[in-house]
Amino acid sequence: DFSPNVNDYNAYGLKIAANNLILVEAQNDLDWFNIQLAPYTDDVTKNDERGCFLGYNDSSWYVYTIALGKNQSTYSFFFVGEMIGLDEDEKLPNRTFVGFINYNGSLDVIDCDDFILAKTYVTGAFTHQEQLVMTTDPLGSVAYGFSDLFTFSYTASTNNLTVQQNNSPSPSTPFLPYAVDYDGSHGIIAGFLKNDQNSRIKYNTTVILFTIDASTAAVTPIVSWRYPMNGTTWQAGQTNAGADKNDPKFDMSVITQRRH
Repeated sequence: DFSPNVNDYNAYGLKIAANNLILVEAQNDLDWFNIQLAPYTDDVTKNDERGCFLGYNDSSWYVYTIALGKNQSTYSFFFVGEMIGLDEDEKLPNRTFVGFINYNGSLDVIDCDDFILAKTYVTGAFTHQEQLVMTTDPLGSVAYGFSDLFTFSYTASTNNLTVQQNNSPSPSTPFLPYAVDYDGSHGIIAGFLKNDQNSRIKYNTTVILFTIDASTAAVTPIVSWRYPMNGTTWQAGQTNAGADKNDPKFDMSVITQRRH
């Protein structure tokens, strides 16, 4: 059964995210989101006045990651995760949950009861996901999620989840996503492509430039780059065996930047 170490904040994705409006940390060991609203300060009393602990809707939730828009104007965030205690190898519906939390109360006096939760579940039957990453557009209006079995788009304003039941960044070769970012028109996703079972190198480090359709969650790969595994670099000796299992040694990060 899926039973992650809830005290390990490095496992299964980014547990903390921040922009100029809101800072959020998913604390799976305490079953809540630790939320801080701007303006940020080193004054403990003022921070307490602008902070809230928002309990998970279900004690079986395990949050993988949080996503915020870089330029959003709302005090809100997305989250994605998986239910604890389910058989990892059994194809089950409602295993993966996706949600959105928005604050619509006064910014002068923070009322923690004014956080509004919207949530939904991936209804398709899937096994446990070791790799499940998510990002959002710069305005924080649509979240995009990627695993090795499906992709999804989740629109906050309508609580609409659209799932594409394939590994669309790499339809022909199994791809394990480890990091993703999206600028509103193009995205970058980094992870590992699986090699032939007889290959010495089990997984190739790969970065893919893509576009995604919010209405269908279909990904269109534009170009991909594989880390060269020959020559004299130290990376050439790495087989990347075990990349299919969650391990911080394989963690990656990516960021998109528009040229002006």
